[in-house]
Amino acid sequence: MKRVQAASACSIATSAEVHIVEMHTTVYKGKKTYRIL
Repeated sequence: MKRVQAASACSIATSAEVHIVEMHTTVYKGKKTYRIL
């Protein structure tokens, strides 16, 4: 049970981090479009 929760939390955290990085990258490049995972 704990392993499954940990894996889910890790997966969600990773997705969020990637999304944030892409958002910052998009803003940095001066584009107005955001890529949503």
